[in-house]
Amino acid sequence: MVDVGGKAVTKRTAHARSVVDLPAEIVRLFSSPRHLDGPKGPVLTTAIIAGVTGAKQTSSLIPFCHPLPLDKISVDIELHGSQLVIDCHVGCVHKTGVEMEALTGASLAALTVYDMCKAISHDMVIRETRLISKKGGKSDVGGGPRNAATIPPEASFVVAVSEGFSRTPFPSGKRARRRCEGASMGARGKWARKESLARIAVRDAQVPASAAQTSNSEREWSSGLGRGSRTCSQTRSVGARGGRGAAERKSREREMELAKRLSMGRSSVKTTKRQPSARQEEYALLSEDQQVYFEDVITRPFAEQAIAFLNAFFDEIGDQADFIFEVAYEVVKMADMHTRGVEYVHLYEEGSNMEFNVALYFYEKLCKTLFDEPAGRAWRAEQFTPSMPTMMTAIERKAQLREIDLNQDGNISFLEYLLAQYADYVNAAEFTRRGLNNVDMNEGSAVLAARAALEDVNERIRAFEEEKRRLEELSKKPGVRGLGAKHQLASLLSSPIAEELQTALIKAEAALRAAVRADKKSKGMESKKSSPNAGSLWWMQKDLDQKKKMYGRRRK
Repeated sequence: MVDVGGKAVTKRTAHARSVVDLPAEIVRLFSSPRHLDGPKGPVLTTAIIAGVTGAKQTSSLIPFCHPLPLDKISVDIELHGSQLVIDCHVGCVHKTGVEMEALTGASLAALTVYDMCKAISHDMVIRETRLISKKGGKSDVGGGPRNAATIPPEASFVVAVSEGFSRTPFPSGKRARRRCEGASMGARGKWARKESLARIAVRDAQVPASAAQTSNSEREWSSGLGRGSRTCSQTRSVGARGGRGAAERKSREREMELAKRLSMGRSSVKTTKRQPSARQEEYALLSEDQQVYFEDVITRPFAEQAIAFLNAFFDEIGDQADFIFEVAYEVVKMADMHTRGVEYVHLYEEGSNMEFNVALYFYEKLCKTLFDEPAGRAWRAEQFTPSMPTMMTAIERKAQLREIDLNQDGNISFLEYLLAQYADYVNAAEFTRRGLNNVDMNEGSAVLAARAALEDVNERIRAFEEEKRRLEELSKKPGVRGLGAKHQLASLLSSPIAEELQTALIKAEAALRAAVRADKKSKGMESKKSSPNAGSLWWMQKDLDQKKKMYGRRRK
């Protein structure tokens, strides 16, 4: 190690920062009411602890670092758009600086965020870890742009033009930061990957005719976002690339020419747009009423989407309804719960769609359930051949998901999965046509009463499970309180809350029987065609049977 024995003892401080780019599904996790919890537990709290621990262990991790008696360590984490900004401040009174401790703390906190959230998505990017400031000792290091007093108001910016990113020029550092923070993860990823994209310099009002008009102060200035910083890795000033060599001058002149064309509305930068699939083109040909109906259905919970699908195609797909309810529906709920970090079913509020990464996870779990687990053997019977997913690689599956996404909104609804899985028998045009006809006919009062009775059962189940969970937690405590909770837990099935659940199950069964009788009467006994409510009644009966099996009173 370097000998610091002759140095003076002074107050040393350092500030380091790490930035983590988060995909949309993780941003939603931080934006939800349970913004601190991930699949492994509290994300930010764990990351802060890891950052403090890492700063204290710096000399053990980095061979030639001096062990220091640190007086202060603080780790602050904030969410800005889709970026998690981690700041680590360290201080001590000693003969050497603490910048390595600050950098280690910020790095360990960022790595911990990745570890805590990797079960949701691996698309996180730890984008940069850098020293913001250092004070004490021979020299100080501070943040901010170099030669700030010489920054010209008309300083140029270079913007990477990429598919999915606005081509509108912007001249100021603050606006650049907002644009980059508000951009999608896909756009930022393309900036980082496509090094060959054109960089276009734009001024507030004028574009210099040649690189020679760029002032020295512009060359010295980097981005206006802090020394060495890059909110987008491709954003920098025209002069930052230097002016040496004929090749570089020609490159800058080409950039100026591109900027001129852009400012005149004649940019030659071309972006390729993926052509829609045949099924997406078919969806685009639907009438406005049909598209409105389709968009309405895919915003409903998964179960309601499946019911609408079965109501429309019960005659064609009725023999696959068991698979849809017992396998596909259960797996999509499990995937959604896994993504949200929900552990208990009674606390789960059913979702309506899946982002592509979640849809990949859904298909992975569906294939594993059917082809790897013993329980899947029964579903591989010839009867359920139309329901079997095709095994494929992740790249092939992503391409398939793009085709399944009929309205091209970047999400896969349960309805879109069903229409794709049974595409040999159904299509979106026929679904919307039949659905609009069924809407006009409306559900009868008996069906609505059965729905209300089942919802009451769901409320009673939630209350029962919450009480059970509360007593289980209390029973783990020592003393009289824990013993009393154990006795209450043993007698829970005969408690008033359990009796209310049994009563609700009986009422729901009676209401559903009345709805089935009313539906048969309205359809006509001789009609072989299923009624418009066939899917609703079948689904409610399966749902009730499942709840009776789990919560119904067992006969001795």
